[in-house]
Amino acid sequence: MAAFPSNLAAKREISDHVDSRAPMLLGVAIGLAGLSTLIVALRCWIRHFWLHAFSIDDVVMIGALGMAISTMACFIRMVEHGAGRWMRDIPDEWKEGLSYWSYIIGPLLTSGICLVKISLAFFLRRFVQKVSQKRFLLGMIVFMSVFLVYSICTYTFACIPLEAVWKQKLTDANCALRNKLLDIGTANSVVNILTDLAMVALPVLVVVDLQVNRKTKISLVLILSLGLFACAASVVRAVYAYRMRDPDYTRRYDFLIWFNVELHAGILAASLPTLRPLFSRVLKSTTKYGRNTKQRGYGTYGTGTAGGGQGNQVELTDMRHPYCKAGDGSSQAMKHGATSNTSYATQITTTRGGFGDDSSEEFILTPPAGITKRVDIVVN
Repeated sequence: MAAFPSNLAAKREISDHVDSRAPMLLGVAIGLAGLSTLIVALRCWIRHFWLHAFSIDDVVMIGALGMAISTMACFIRMVEHGAGRWMRDIPDEWKEGLSYWSYIIGPLLTSGICLVKISLAFFLRRFVQKVSQKRFLLGMIVFMSVFLVYSICTYTFACIPLEAVWKQKLTDANCALRNKLLDIGTANSVVNILTDLAMVALPVLVVVDLQVNRKTKISLVLILSLGLFACAASVVRAVYAYRMRDPDYTRRYDFLIWFNVELHAGILAASLPTLRPLFSRVLKSTTKYGRNTKQRGYGTYGTGTAGGGQGNQVELTDMRHPYCKAGDGSSQAMKHGATSNTSYATQITTTRGGFGDDSSEEFILTPPAGITKRVDIVVN
């Protein structure tokens, strides 16, 4: 990786009042990176410390976040080399550095978007129950992994030697692939759009099978719909790709801005559903999945299904200790010297499948066939 000086104060003294959109570029890059970092950090906290279910999808998402943060760093270096200015206002000695960082940002964004989709596919594979859906997601993981390697290769071999991409003085380089990058980028955009649509449609189909109320389903669909925003950003990015040949493209960098928006929208869409336990706690949700609240005193007998179904509650006030005579209270003497137990609570919960803790996102899905009975007895 080439090194370009970041201390450009002396050069900037001659153009302090040059019109520039650098604050907008930095604001978008830093703001999106900060938001994605917060969401992914909360995701990892919940998955590791609350649910104890930190998995491969979380690791892959951390990798995608690393690409996003690296992209933010590239935007900062681009601004240091004149990004946001009209081409005529950028000193000649800055242009090589600007071309370098504008090029480096491409493979970072491409890698981040692929990692987001791989992470989402791993996440969904834990939930879907149909064999066809599991195979589709496995195929998506393989396809996006191959597409990631292919995309990196197109950047790596754009020119031989690669320095010719940003060093215009190397006239003897072979840059046949670089001249086709626009067409390759268009094809990549089509692939991204199709995969975005597929990764949005499948989760929505899964939501239909959730054992939650309509309000919760609507909220989940809205969260997952952020994936459509990533798809729209990919479309806009493809349109702006054809404006990169504009000599004043350095003024706005619309292509890279929407490329960056697509990455962060994917991170948010894939991570927000994992924050359901946090949302439930903050909003003090009254919905309980597969668990009845423990009662003190004699307790209740509850029968229900996973997903918060209402069970039949039977008071146990008529139930007596087996050694009690008919009509005797709990304070009466027991036969054969048996001791009385006047304060206990019994809870019997019947669930289908048994997903574990109801704070986990797995518990909102339709459980597999089978009956599991859990009996909790609390003695005071």
